[in-house]
Amino acid sequence: MADQDSCVHAVVRSSAVIEAAVDRVWNLLRSFSGLVRWMPGLENCCLLTHDGLDNLVGSVRRLSFAGNKEMHHTLLAYSETDRTYGFKMNESGSWAASPFPAAVYNYFGKLRVCEVTNGGFSFVELSAEFDVPRAAETAVREAFSSSFESTFENLSQYFKAQDSYTAHVKAYTSSIVAAPVDAVWNAIRSFVGISSWMPSIASSVLVERPGSHLVTRYLKLSGDKELNETLLAFSEIDHSYTYNIVEQGVWPNSPFPAAVSNYIATLRCTQITASNNTFVEWSSEFDTTRDSVDLMRAVIEGSVFQAGLDALQARFAQTRRASVIAN
Repeated sequence: MADQDSCVHAVVRSSAVIEAAVDRVWNLLRSFSGLVRWMPGLENCCLLTHDGLDNLVGSVRRLSFAGNKEMHHTLLAYSETDRTYGFKMNESGSWAASPFPAAVYNYFGKLRVCEVTNGGFSFVELSAEFDVPRAAETAVREAFSSSFESTFENLSQYFKAQDSYTAHVKAYTSSIVAAPVDAVWNAIRSFVGISSWMPSIASSVLVERPGSHLVTRYLKLSGDKELNETLLAFSEIDHSYTYNIVEQGVWPNSPFPAAVSNYIATLRCTQITASNNTFVEWSSEFDTTRDSVDLMRAVIEGSVFQAGLDALQARFAQTRRASVIAN
């Protein structure tokens, strides 16, 4: 191992604008173990910790490259709100297996995604800082810069290819529930408790994710269908929460009749002050194949959202009838 006293500190930053909406780009990049879908030259990426659960601070991923090259990274920080995560490279492995042209030390990397509001595109930044032997500084800098630029080109091509056979879909359903907003919100506010009011869900359980600020629910539906969904935002003030579908490892048993990706949904309750009833909205955005747009919108709006809102209406109508009879 080289004498680290002879090293210099280097910083490499690269950025690009990707012609795709920020939610689509972040949904692709957010997975700490999902690099193989978009990083050129990478043969495999897998998690070594936390039973395969993604995006947990402390998670370790192994990246495998051609020629039996590999490296390990540990997740140090993760933010859905800021669309960013940071990680370090683990140095305990053999440098003979490293994909870099020379040993690097004290490596910290960061990925950041921002919305370009004027245009609806995404700004993506990749950065790395590390110590490297002085004699190898130029070669290592060039290796990182080349890797980052190839990554941006790959991302651009990925979304262009996706746009050629997929479409971005918005689904929206709303209903009036004859009950005060606090009562309706209390009935649906539990992210894991959705099976208590949603008729198509047989069970909903919390997926244990030690050390994570993210909450994930495992949904069991009829016909052995299943989904994992992660809570992204929650507001007691707005009576709403937002979640996405975790795509890794669930699609063989997906309840949907066509492929769905980049799925984000929001459930919201708003008080109707004139009648003291509640306006409930359920909306989502997702990508699907172009020939499945109408089918998937109908399934999401009808079989999922409207079915859930109808069940809420029936629940509170029954409560009101019981109250009238009691009085």
